Amino acid sequence: MIEERSKRIAVEEAAEDRISNLPQNVIDHILDCMPIRDAARTIALSSKWRYIWAEYPNLVLNEQFAKEIKRNRCPLRFQVDYANIVNGMLLQHIGAISTFFLHFPEMSSILFSLNSGIDKWNIYSNIDHWMLLLSRKGVRKLTLQNSNPNPYRTPPYLFSCPELIYVNISKCIFRAPITSKCFAKLRALVLKEVTFEPAVLIFPQLVRLTLSNCSSIHLLNISTPLLEKLSLYDNDDFELSSYMNCKFLKSAYIARPNAVEHDRQDETINLTTILGCWPLLSTLYLGGSTLKFLTAGTVPERLPSTIKWLNKLVTFRISYDVDEIACILCLLRSSPSVSRLEISARRIINSDMKILDYLGEPGVMEQCTDRLKTVKMKYYKGTIAELLFVKVLLASSPSLERICVEVKKKLAPSESLNDDLELSYYLNCTHLRVASIWLSKVAETKRINFMKLLRSWSQILALFLDGYFLQVVMAATSSKRIAMEGCAPDRILSLPSNVIDRILACIPIRDAARTKYLKDIDQQMLFLSRQGLRELTLEFPKPIYCRIHSCIFSCPRVTKLNIFKCISKAPTTYEGFRMLTDLYLEQITFELSVLSIPKLVTLSIIRCQGTHHFIISAPKLTTLSLFDNDDLELSYYMNLNNLQFVYIMLSNGVEHHRQDERFNFMKLFKSWPQIRLLYLDGVFLKYAAAGCTIPERLPTAMLRFLTYVGIFSFTYDLDQMAFILCLLRSSNELCQLVISVDVIIHTDMEVVKYLEEPGLLKQSIGLKTVIMKGFRGSIAELLFVKLLLANSPSLS
Repeated sequence: MIEERSKRIAVEEAAEDRISNLPQNVIDHILDCMPIRDAARTIALSSKWRYIWAEYPNLVLNEQFAKEIKRNRCPLRFQVDYANIVNGMLLQHIGAISTFFLHFPEMSSILFSLNSGIDKWNIYSNIDHWMLLLSRKGVRKLTLQNSNPNPYRTPPYLFSCPELIYVNISKCIFRAPITSKCFAKLRALVLKEVTFEPAVLIFPQLVRLTLSNCSSIHLLNISTPLLEKLSLYDNDDFELSSYMNCKFLKSAYIARPNAVEHDRQDETINLTTILGCWPLLSTLYLGGSTLKFLTAGTVPERLPSTIKWLNKLVTFRISYDVDEIACILCLLRSSPSVSRLEISARRIINSDMKILDYLGEPGVMEQCTDRLKTVKMKYYKGTIAELLFVKVLLASSPSLERICVEVKKKLAPSESLNDDLELSYYLNCTHLRVASIWLSKVAETKRINFMKLLRSWSQILALFLDGYFLQVVMAATSSKRIAMEGCAPDRILSLPSNVIDRILACIPIRDAARTKYLKDIDQQMLFLSRQGLRELTLEFPKPIYCRIHSCIFSCPRVTKLNIFKCISKAPTTYEGFRMLTDLYLEQITFELSVLSIPKLVTLSIIRCQGTHHFIISAPKLTTLSLFDNDDLELSYYMNLNNLQFVYIMLSNGVEHHRQDERFNFMKLFKSWPQIRLLYLDGVFLKYAAAGCTIPERLPTAMLRFLTYVGIFSFTYDLDQMAFILCLLRSSNELCQLVISVDVIIHTDMEVVKYLEEPGLLKQSIGLKTVIMKGFRGSIAELLFVKLLLANSPSLS
């Protein structure tokens, strides 16, 4: 035994150290993916790695790094040890430091009251020394995150780093030289919670500037001639004069927290002058108070010069004040290229008569916004002001294709929804193609003729509705109205009342209560089946679990179908979905069905019941996803000659699934000759190996196109390991392997002995990329990594 071990050690020492001989950029990427302390510990590997770490250019001392040092240390000891560790790392470093990320750990308040002379400036003195050292190391990317209540005053030598291209600083006092031209190469500057002192900064190459929650901005004079992206968020002052010469600005995000009168308003700065100075602007984010600030006084009907490149306009914190709405309409009139509009409302919305009179004026928006295609409204409350504004948009947007209304889930009594859902305002949307309607709760509202609404949407392609909406918009209709709508009379409802009562008495009380939803939903499904619908998503609320109406299976033009939480029973032999290419089923209970879908390309079955009753024929299927279903009947998915992507996950162990005697993973792979990607979980690997012997390799014709294998919930079980090695030996084109381990890993000696067998793979494999997630460093994992490294000459 000792002789065998000594021989093995001698062989390992004689073997080539492939990791150490990797290109330097690959080694740096490996270290980037490790915690900084683990990366530093690589100096113990060999003398060569000692210098590799010393020359590592990316030092990330983040919050996790500070927490590991702080563990089981008192505040004073933590401060001393933290400073010593960082000092040691920087002093031992050789060469340039490209990236430096420093999180200032929060120091205990007791340190500021000690009589030993420790004050806030001495606490930051170590950081000053580190900044001095960095200024001589050619640092290119610098991030300083301060979590202490006291701000850090930036030292002057921070501005003597000529190679900086990215700077991100938070909670500091930004003290620059009176005239600073040091950041000649800076491309991005992010400052958060920074207090400025008087300075003139010149950034000739700056492209992105972000100032967030900063103070004394009026003391900062900045020149950025090449600026493309500007973000000013909730600063204490509003100084836009420094950015008037940014001729290349493409994106602007401007928000301010306070009222107009609290700012130093420059009379020359208004909506007209500032947008006239940004001719290339394509994306504009404006807060409600910013709109008021820029339009203080009078709001023009339209701007003197057209904003011809603006295509996305986003407004937020909107209270539907007259000045805000007038400004938004002015921007729409002045921007002929706007295709997307987003509006986020405040918690409280203005509903005085002034805004209602303004929006109710005839011709308030005489000019059409011909290119507006998408409107998104967030935190919609259904107030009269909001409804009138939507009406104005719909009347002036002939090309509108999509309206998305997001209702706030929990509303206070003061911001409750309007008691009426005015869908009549949307009758004129003849070009509407996508409609998404969701309600947060079932409201008491008048009944709406939804059939009339659907007829007016003659070009509708996709319709997304929730169960609550279906309950609200449909009234209980009589058999006469059903006949008027072109539907056959409901023969069950025409039965005598005593017969209906007898039927309800024979079913469980919960199912009897659910029958109140069936009629309205079934009528809508019947109507939709006759309208040439192409995309349909149907999801019922949690308390409801209804049976899908049979008319759903008679939509001849539907191409995409998503169904959630239903009971599905198709006709015994069904061939109706002739155009369907994408089918997604989640939380469905299947009854016996045989489906033939000739053009189906993507099939997803998620957390469903009774899947052994669901028999499908899809000869053109290329993507198959089976997740957490109650059963696994893979025999139904054999002979799919075009299948390329497979995702399979089982929720329980092998013993909980019906093992089909006809199932054999060799037969399965033989029936999938075009397979390119396999994404399997550890439970399936056990399932596939149960009751059969796993061969060393599969026949050559199998898996010849397989390039990617992903395994999750992997426990390093012997059957799982044998299955993976069989795939590696049998897949000549396999280039990427991803393994994500389970919470518990098997470390029994049987797996260890199996992986230590000499010549286990017996051949070289073409792997180029290996990703191991949740790595714990167990013996089985280390042996598997060793096996891959020894047999993968192309691993990069």
